[in-house]
Amino acid sequence: MLYETNCGTPYYKAPEVLNYKEVITEKADLWSAGIIFYNLLTKKQPFPARTEKELIEMVNKAVYVMPEGISDHARDLL
Repeated sequence: MLYETNCGTPYYKAPEVLNYKEVITEKADLWSAGIIFYNLLTKKQPFPARTEKELIEMVNKAVYVMPEGISDHARDLL
């Protein structure tokens, strides 16, 4: 399904949802679950942007830092 409206919390949106370019599948839900899991493990956002534009850039690059102290099993799950 291709969405054309902006709804939801940007920090949990998958790249295809933020960019309105691709068909949305269950992969977008897995992305959001991964963000929630990251939050639970680190007590932080994986993409600490100040604006939605900055957030979209960070999400599209998918570059995040995994803090020390996270087990290898948890890293593998993410």
